[in-house]
Amino acid sequence: MKTKLSSFILFSAGSMRFIWRRSKEYLILTFASIILSAVSVFPGMYLINYSIDLLTKNVDFGEYLLTVGVIILIRLSFAAASMIIGNRLGYVKSRFYAKIRLEISEICINTDYANVQKKSFLENKNFALIASSNGSLDLFINSMQSVISSLIVIGGVIYIISEVSLILIIPIALALAIDLYNDWLNARQNFIDTKEEIEYSRKSGYLQNISFDFAYAKEIRMFNLKERFKRRMDEVDELLFKLREQRRRRRRPLAILAYGSDTVLDIAIYLYLGYKVISSAISLGRFALLSNALRQLKNSVSEVIFVITQFVVNTEYLKGFFEFMEQKTAKKSETLGESPAKAEVRFEHVSFKYPETDVFALKDVNITINAGETLLIVGENGAGKTTFVKLLCGLYRPTEGRILLNGRDISTIPIEEYMRCISTVFQDYKLFAMSITENICALSDEDKKRLDDALKKVGLKDKAAKTAKGTNTQLYRIFDEDGVEFSGGEMQRLAIARAIYKGSPILIMDEPTSALDPKAEYEIYSSFRRISEGRTSVYISHRLSSVKFSDRIAVFNKGEIAELGTHDDLMDKKGMYAELYGIQAGLYKQEDTK
Repeated sequence: MKTKLSSFILFSAGSMRFIWRRSKEYLILTFASIILSAVSVFPGMYLINYSIDLLTKNVDFGEYLLTVGVIILIRLSFAAASMIIGNRLGYVKSRFYAKIRLEISEICINTDYANVQKKSFLENKNFALIASSNGSLDLFINSMQSVISSLIVIGGVIYIISEVSLILIIPIALALAIDLYNDWLNARQNFIDTKEEIEYSRKSGYLQNISFDFAYAKEIRMFNLKERFKRRMDEVDELLFKLREQRRRRRRPLAILAYGSDTVLDIAIYLYLGYKVISSAISLGRFALLSNALRQLKNSVSEVIFVITQFVVNTEYLKGFFEFMEQKTAKKSETLGESPAKAEVRFEHVSFKYPETDVFALKDVNITINAGETLLIVGENGAGKTTFVKLLCGLYRPTEGRILLNGRDISTIPIEEYMRCISTVFQDYKLFAMSITENICALSDEDKKRLDDALKKVGLKDKAAKTAKGTNTQLYRIFDEDGVEFSGGEMQRLAIARAIYKGSPILIMDEPTSALDPKAEYEIYSSFRRISEGRTSVYISHRLSSVKFSDRIAVFNKGEIAELGTHDDLMDKKGMYAELYGIQAGLYKQEDTK
């Protein structure tokens, strides 16, 4: 219990600091709303009390009207103030959560790339998204509201009932004890349900996305997978809801007892207070005041117990939320150095293993890529080619060894400055629902001449010009009904144009022509010298016909550079490269003879 109480205090303080740093107005308005809400309870209690007493005494209607009018005026004043504060609070609250969502987006965008594969980071990100979508921080606000309101109400009610007898606290305490245990079990259940919901959402979300995404429509129809996906979704739903129903069934007896806890309070009110009225110890008006006060006391304390219990149970979510929101991301440099005109890259004893794994994807890699050189990387799937490129891009840091750019360790270069030195086309490249210009120019200012030149080099200048709005035409139809849907090969050429436009001294391409037809591939490779324009170029390709455009070839095998040299040198060695080249050449010959 001590641990739960300390968790409540710790995370309450943390929540208050978090809110205060981001929106002081939200916290101030919340406190004002809480106080108004608590105090406004009492005028209603006394309105009933005085109304009954005045009517039973047959007082003058003017006196009755004056008393009731004053109390109603007080209630209206509280209501007006609450409405004004509530309206403002609603706006401030929406802005507060919008700010949180922007922070989450910024953290995801700026976090170290290695985090995207860390389970702890992904879990905390999910906690943060849950908090921003279902208002988990509101648990703290509600807890604070319940505590403060209840303290005010409890103080006022105890003062009221002290004139009769504090023995009335006993039935309230008994009813609350029952509610407390029931609320704790319910809150714990909700927490377990929510954790299960994350796993359920991951599985069911995947299945639903497949059913919604028309990209899968051909396979689903051709292989008649409709029933299989339906059965799989039913299995996921059945597993989730069956477990929940079992837990709810076990808790039903206690829930029935909790629902009957109000009966305990009713007995105290109608028997004890009724006896006081009959014995002329209190008036009917006082009976109404005390019964309302007791119910208000019970409801207020029940509410605070319920909310605090939920808050304590959900501190695990808040822990993940705060860890995610308070993490430090790489700060942008105020001044960036000029990108070098030429770039020499050197790997010195570089080894690397991905986060949360013990297997090295690269082992003791040593290679120097000379300025202006074109290096072709080949090897079987899983040999470490893409990992090598991701390290070169600065997306990961070496586990061992170092990478040098013109003799400088890249770990000492601000990441955004280093990124300016590299243009990339990944195999799993992404384009965005923006205009052709915005996709190619990215964050750079538009240079019409450079843009046209990049499109021309990839053979898309005429295609772009013929679209509805030229290079201002949107890709996809998410934001514009006149958007265009290019073919897969054309999209890949746009990705290459983006890399060309950036104009960085290092050009990296991972299977840059995988989606192109033979003619388009030939055109790209034929202009490769013009595309690289003296840059230090590294590209991965399984199509060894591209060797004619490379100065050297690195053959990767099991995370190591097995062979390195020119095409002729490696063919003379009659090693792994010669074998791969011979197999692929043999396939081409077989096709030619058919």
